[in-house]
Amino acid sequence: MFSGGALGIVAWRRTSAGRTPYWNVGAQLRPEARGRDIGTAAQRHLVDYLFARSPVVRLEADTETGNVSEQRSLEKAGSPAKA
Repeated sequence: MFSGGALGIVAWRRTSAGRTPYWNVGAQLRPEARGRDIGTAAQRHLVDYLFARSPVVRLEADTETGNVSEQRSLEKAGSPAKA
């Protein structure tokens, strides 16, 4: 149960590889919000937003090697949403 307030954050920053600009994205959730696909949904919305409103054609995200939950979340966020 959530007591109100933000469940976490998603963030992005513009970076580039040579002349090619792209976005680097990330998310951080409060512990009680984890494991509910909230991060996946938030990152999916962020990706849709960035592609719709900027000319970049690439996104990337980083996570710690042992952060399997975030790795799965990013994989799901990069896949088409299931109805």
